[in-house]
Amino acid sequence: MTTSISSIWIIGLSSAGKSTIAKRLADRLQTIGRASVIVDGTEVRDLFDKKLGYDPQSRRKQTDRIKKLASWISGNGVLPIVAIIHPFEDDREVCRREMPGYFEIFLDCDIKTLTARDNKNLYMPALKGEKKHVVGIDIPYEQPKNADLVIDSANSDADEILELIWTKVLPHLQEDAA
Repeated sequence: MTTSISSIWIIGLSSAGKSTIAKRLADRLQTIGRASVIVDGTEVRDLFDKKLGYDPQSRRKQTDRIKKLASWISGNGVLPIVAIIHPFEDDREVCRREMPGYFEIFLDCDIKTLTARDNKNLYMPALKGEKKHVVGIDIPYEQPKNADLVIDSANSDADEILELIWTKVLPHLQEDAA
């Protein structure tokens, strides 16, 4: 018997492809009639009046906000697809412990590829010392120890990544439909 997935977390550094893959996965889920909602870390920041910064403490608060939001969504029978950097292993372990059915996909990507894809203009200013609190530069990204799926997003295109995820996730979703 497979364990049911109640939330999918697509994690990795900025420009690894999290939002793109989350959108494609939501579209694919729609084709099988599975209700889902994308919880994008960047978009969630804009939902709250109290804006959080990007320092480690603010990033931890953001993760807690998203965990609570994803739990609420899941509790209402909708599958949250979370796209978030999620840099700290202890925060990921809290999510795994407190959210039954937590499924973690790590999009691993090298800094050269991330810098080339960087439409938010984070990496070059951070590498020059002009910008602070950039995960992967002056805030270390702790490699996931217990990811359910690790994908090299530098050497796979979005279609390949979606198929890898779909193959791994689908058996855990079919149980819910029965």
